[in-house]
Amino acid sequence: MRWTVLITEANGVSEPEVVVQAPTWERALRLVTDAPGGGFAGWSVELTSDGWRIVDPVSRTRYFLRSEGLGSGQTVSIAPPAPAASVPALPTDILLEVTAPKRPLRIPRTSEITMRRAAATKDAPYTYVESGLLVPLGTNEEEAEAALRAKFDQLVKSLAPGEPFRVVLGAFDEYFVGTPHIRAIAELDARSWQPPV
Repeated sequence: MRWTVLITEANGVSEPEVVVQAPTWERALRLVTDAPGGGFAGWSVELTSDGWRIVDPVSRTRYFLRSEGLGSGQTVSIAPPAPAASVPALPTDILLEVTAPKRPLRIPRTSEITMRRAAATKDAPYTYVESGLLVPLGTNEEEAEAALRAKFDQLVKSLAPGEPFRVVLGAFDEYFVGTPHIRAIAELDARSWQPPV
């Protein structure tokens, strides 16, 4: 039987979705947990209309297992675990695939570390804006890029309609003074003006 296992840590963080092949929910869950001795004594287990909802009482990790042919409204209790020797792994217990969960993109709060703005000149006929943004420690590249795009949109709206520009932005998770001594998590370099050929 094919099982889809959704795992949510106690802090609410979702782990990647796991798909396993196993004859029972216990064997499917055993493939993705560290349950001792092959048993789930004391775990909260409920069979609902859409699958098995299971909670590890120690780690508070929540598991949801989904398969076909399930009833609804049934609650089951788990007997104490049998000795490991009496629960041999079957050859049908197979980890099939792991899929990352789809989570909404978080755009982190930012603060400006540096800002430089230069009006158009004869040699550079465009408004030049350069800014370094401080993002929270732990911000990933995708989130940093989203923060830069939001800042870019804000800067472009501040320009006069049709005004040529070049905007250079960087996202950093460490504060600095002057020239950055660390590499940016993400960078954005956009321009509406092109030099003549």
